[in-house]
Amino acid sequence: MTNIPSEIQPYKRHAWKPITIEGDGDLTASKFAGKPWLGKNEEWPKCPHCQNPLEFFFQLNLNQLTESLQNKFGSGILQMFYCTYMNVYGDEVCEVDYQGWEAFSDIHFLRII
Repeated sequence: MTNIPSEIQPYKRHAWKPITIEGDGDLTASKFAGKPWLGKNEEWPKCPHCQNPLEFFFQLNLNQLTESLQNKFGSGILQMFYCTYMNVYGDEVCEVDYQGWEAFSDIHFLRII
């Protein structure tokens, strides 16, 4: 491991490399893309601006995280959905028009269930 200069030591964070397998897995499994867990009769999340379905990016089963992270973020399933809509002319893009890069932009939907 490379030595980290003392000036930036306070910003050091741990990272984990996900171990993935091909396929969708169980509905409650941690996954990138695929089919997320949704409640019975729950509709797929939609963008509040363009009304298109949000793209499912990932879900993490917090109960199955590595031991060092157990209970750090609570329990349940963390999910992220995001609007990737762009019209055919490219002049209407939810990510740009509604600041998708901002932490609390309403074109992304995060929840723990």
